[in-house]
Amino acid sequence: MEHQTDGRSVMVIGIDFSDASRQATGVALNPARITRCPDLHLIHVIRPAALIGPNDWLGAMSQYEKTVDAARRELDAICASAIAEESLRAFTHVRTGEPYREIVQLASDMEADLVVIGTHSRGGVSRLLMGSVAERVQRYAPCPVLTVKPKTLPEASDIDPPCPECHAARVETSGACLWCDLHANMAHSFFPPSEPPPYAAWHEGEADHGRNGA
Repeated sequence: MEHQTDGRSVMVIGIDFSDASRQATGVALNPARITRCPDLHLIHVIRPAALIGPNDWLGAMSQYEKTVDAARRELDAICASAIAEESLRAFTHVRTGEPYREIVQLASDMEADLVVIGTHSRGGVSRLLMGSVAERVQRYAPCPVLTVKPKTLPEASDIDPPCPECHAARVETSGACLWCDLHANMAHSFFPPSEPPPYAAWHEGEADHGRNGA
């Protein structure tokens, strides 16, 4: 994810201060850890208020200035937290307009390598967001787009939730054992020669294989 002209790795993160967008920031830090010279650009987009008449102008301007100031302070706090965790540069952008267009425009302005945006997981709200913002960003962005939503149980009727026994095995062994006895043959495991297998059962299987093949 290196910038072709100057070696930077540029990520644009859409922030609406929801839990989903904050999670998107955390996800964006993962590739930032393994890229050279990462730049994070956090953008919050304010939709313009609809004015009914001329008397609304002063009130609308006052409210707009307060909204911009609050957004800048929140974005600055997120940037400060990101910089404290990782060695990177972070920038904040507060723009006014259509959210998807401003996010895409910033990605174009900064020649971004990746756009990260959060989506809510609330049934109809999730579909609305995907249709109105995330889907349009994916369609028009000049680079790959990563959408982040909270981890939940599957909503589709034909998708089963995770096996409770498998989950318990992963937690109890810190990931060394991935499946319960019922699902132990779900995948064939490969390990680099320099790393030992994560649990004794694999050792025993290899020893039996060696004796049988000798």
